[in-house]
Amino acid sequence: MPSLPLSAVRAGHLDRRSFLAAGAALVVAAACSSGDDDTTSSGATATTSGAEPDQLEVLLASAQLVAGSDQRVTAGVLKDAEPLRQADGVRIAFGRDFKNLGPWQPATFHHEGIDDRPYYKTSYRFDTAGQWVMAVEAGGKTGASPLNVITADSTKVPLVGGAMIPVKTPTVADHAGVDPICTRDPQCPFHDVSLDAALGEKRPVAAIFSTPALCQSRVCGPVLDVLVKEADAFKDHIRFVHVEVYRSMQVDFNDPNALAPGMQAYHLTFEPVLFLSGADGVVRERLDGPYDALECRDALGRLAA
Repeated sequence: MPSLPLSAVRAGHLDRRSFLAAGAALVVAAACSSGDDDTTSSGATATTSGAEPDQLEVLLASAQLVAGSDQRVTAGVLKDAEPLRQADGVRIAFGRDFKNLGPWQPATFHHEGIDDRPYYKTSYRFDTAGQWVMAVEAGGKTGASPLNVITADSTKVPLVGGAMIPVKTPTVADHAGVDPICTRDPQCPFHDVSLDAALGEKRPVAAIFSTPALCQSRVCGPVLDVLVKEADAFKDHIRFVHVEVYRSMQVDFNDPNALAPGMQAYHLTFEPVLFLSGADGVVRERLDGPYDALECRDALGRLAA
């Protein structure tokens, strides 16, 4: 989605129809998504700028925002069409409408291991579903982006506190009709066991759904690389599984049957997604879109503990 000058948000210059039309106008190199109603656009880069020259461009990187629980919210921020790399003093605020924003809260800068895909992270609890505004302030400059918040019962994708789905996924020994089983080069080491077998081991599982070679945002490869590098320190405590997104390299992106069985079982229309589940098979955390080595390492540490 595009940025909007914060002055326009505060002044209430856009009605709902204009706001949504603006959201459709920007061509974003977003994390791959079908654009279904239960998802939000995501991605940390853009091909065009919707911000005024002296303002920031804000791009939502979280794939799905759900009302009623604390949410990890990530955003790519551009200044003069380049990623903002300001480590301190970046603040984010949320509002239910165009005229009123809640209190500003700090956002942390993340880039370790994905330096060309930096993002800012904060946490927020949306009290109701619907259209919201996310605003970013840094160095006296501002920008804003529309975002959509859904209800928990409107999505079948496992949420934090929900159960993982034991589905057969491709392994080195059994491709299960998916070729290649991994589009990373070289192939990642997370294809020894199927996801259903991993969940049956009754230990923590880190399952990443991503397609390095076919991801339109070019985020899937970097986050999988991060996970591969961080996994070695946790391999004695956590089972790692990678699930490819498509059945083959010849993809008709408009054909839902092109999705691999694992993606269909998890009702995913966006990626990358990293599910972190406990030994009981319950989702402890979910990292949608980009994450860096620091955030990944911290999340794996909590899961292993």
